[in-house]
Amino acid sequence: MNSTDITAYLDRIQYSGTCKPSVATLSALQSAHLRMVPFENLDILSGVPLQLETAALFTKIIKHARGGICYELNGLFAELLKGLGFQVTLLSAQVASADGSHGPDFDHLVLLVHLTEPWIVDVGFGDSCLIPLPLQGPSPAPGYRLQQDPLGWSLQQRFLTRWQRLFSFTLHPRSLEAFASRCQFHQTSHASLLNQIPLCTQVNSSGRLTLSGRTLTRTVGSDRSQQVLTEPEVNAVLLHQFGIDLSHPRHHRLKQLFTDSGEKLSLRTADNRSQ
Repeated sequence: MNSTDITAYLDRIQYSGTCKPSVATLSALQSAHLRMVPFENLDILSGVPLQLETAALFTKIIKHARGGICYELNGLFAELLKGLGFQVTLLSAQVASADGSHGPDFDHLVLLVHLTEPWIVDVGFGDSCLIPLPLQGPSPAPGYRLQQDPLGWSLQQRFLTRWQRLFSFTLHPRSLEAFASRCQFHQTSHASLLNQIPLCTQVNSSGRLTLSGRTLTRTVGSDRSQQVLTEPEVNAVLLHQFGIDLSHPRHHRLKQLFTDSGEKLSLRTADNRSQ
């Protein structure tokens, strides 16, 4: 990534701090990215093919101010970090299910950043940890920890009194191209949760905002409120909260996601949460 692209990227995530490789810089970059770039699957549900080439990712996420899924977000963030002088390795992760089972390899992309010690970085897992986590040693992020497990390592999140595994991963280096087949699965199979409900989620100053179908969820600490939106309200939330302008001609296919099937999408969202 050249200096012009790096400047545009930093402008996109509104980052103006130091770029010297360090844990503090890495933490600030990750936090800025999560606050400015949403995790969203709107292209998948509108039939727009995902492209994992760096130039295509840069156009979508930086020039067009969109979000994306893990392969897109972590894939491009890795290029920024490398352009700034960080040493980055792509890792394959297997997402955990509620029943304790795991998805296949390449179900999720996570980053290993090498400083004086290795750090796990993730800007593409929806409800992500806001800061890097050291592979070994105490976690600096309350409610998150890394543990060794039979599959290698796992990221765990604390829910009330118990720890829940989010995904497991190995330290075997991967290329972005190796994730293409699983990325295609998420675009074409209705077995993928990413191919069911329009989803857009992002950290904000008070907590997290999530649009799932037409259902808007505001999360502040342990408090959660939900509201079913009208079509104009959806358009306003996408524009002012997530930076996605559905009135732009290039987004004409996205607009259909929140029109005819809006009520059904919200009902399906509620049903999924109750399972």
